[in-house]
Amino acid sequence: MKKKLNITLLRRISQIFFFALLVYGGFLYLPQINTDIIPFIESNPDVKKIESLEAPQGYTEVFDTYTPFRTCRYLDGNRIFRACSLHYFTEVPVYGVPLYDFLPHFLIIILLSFIFGRFFCGWVCPLGSFSDGLNGIRKMLGLEKMKLPEKFLGFIKKTKTIWTVLLFILAIAIIVPFIGLTAFQNELFLVSCQTCPARNLFPLLSLNKPNWFQFDHPITITLSIIGIIFLIFLFFGFFGKRIWCRFCPNGIVQSWFNKGCLIVKEKDNQKCTKCGICKRCCPMDNETVFKEKNKKNVNSKDCINCFTCVDKCPEDDCLKVKFLGKTIFKSRYRDK
Repeated sequence: MKKKLNITLLRRISQIFFFALLVYGGFLYLPQINTDIIPFIESNPDVKKIESLEAPQGYTEVFDTYTPFRTCRYLDGNRIFRACSLHYFTEVPVYGVPLYDFLPHFLIIILLSFIFGRFFCGWVCPLGSFSDGLNGIRKMLGLEKMKLPEKFLGFIKKTKTIWTVLLFILAIAIIVPFIGLTAFQNELFLVSCQTCPARNLFPLLSLNKPNWFQFDHPITITLSIIGIIFLIFLFFGFFGKRIWCRFCPNGIVQSWFNKGCLIVKEKDNQKCTKCGICKRCCPMDNETVFKEKNKKNVNSKDCINCFTCVDKCPEDDCLKVKFLGKTIFKSRYRDK
């Protein structure tokens, strides 16, 4: 019998490593890496923000740039990275950062997105790893996986992109006078952070005081309620599915690059027996691999590139993962 590479084991090792690095790596107090190629983004002292959005230690990151995945500026210690890309895209417009400071960070985010697509969600992102960890606890307890209602999944599918686009619109709208939202710049600043589970969870995990929600204004009350709902979505990972990842704005932006990135998932339709394992094991309930009958490329927006389907597929070479045209993973036959 052919020896099978355990893709899931490799992914778990990657998740543990990056979780430790991104959440606790700051406690190593590594020296800052300064470079003129990646300029420091200055905050605007005229821009006011609600109290819970103030970072506990200012800007003390090792790499002064932003990542396509969730890495939070509200972590304690000197962070490895400054913040996530959504923080960047929704903070920078309000500060009026000049183009020559804006572009280097933007190009890094876009380049990484074109190369890896949503691979970061499946192998690197600490929030995704946390969700998978909760699912692992469920398995150890011997509890059954929860089947999500179709209406709930349909609601997420219809609204996830609208929510992400709204974050970008608000980042611009609160600085454009004729729109009429400048009076609420304080309350609407960094809506992405105000509603993100990481802002509360990551400080708690890094032994710091959580940045709890605020309820002192109708807008902050509304955003806090949304944030609590998203936090509940994250903990739904215990029941076996990545609920928050379907709504995560970072993941949604990365999904726009999935079909054109350098990581390609291929299917040999002649070898597929329609057993349905790929559909049942997918943490995102993605059915593209299962349903595709003609196309070789089965990359899709909903895929987080965890390659669980490749790992679980029982047919030899039915599914392959390629990077720059070179096969790095493929399904192997398993003796039953």
